[in-house]
Amino acid sequence: MSKVMTQDVRTTVDAYFAMWNAGDAAARAEQIKKAWVANGRYVDPARDFEGHDALSKMVEAARAHYVGHTIRQSSGIDAHHDLIRFAWQVLAPDGGVHVTGIDIGVLADDGRLQRITGFIGDLPE
Repeated sequence: MSKVMTQDVRTTVDAYFAMWNAGDAAARAEQIKKAWVANGRYVDPARDFEGHDALSKMVEAARAHYVGHTIRQSSGIDAHHDLIRFAWQVLAPDGGVHVTGIDIGVLADDGRLQRITGFIGDLPE
């Protein structure tokens, strides 16, 4: 039996990527509200942030580290129950792929993100 969600997964994932690419704090905050529940948590090997303000600061720091880069979804969305996964790429200003990875998410009842766990790079052999 699957959950009935009030927000489409595509809308959530689109807002998630818009969050990463928003240079303006107000625009980023709007995308975070669309993508994440209030206590949403992002975890990867280098980061662990919870809540809208912390998520915004996380993105701001990442954007400062990767000036001029963009992040884009590089796969479809695989989903079942309250789980999603998708691949992504960080593109350098010249269009070259700088970093790749996979995110696995847990969706809240309303269809927004409760948690994302990010894995960077290729899977180990």
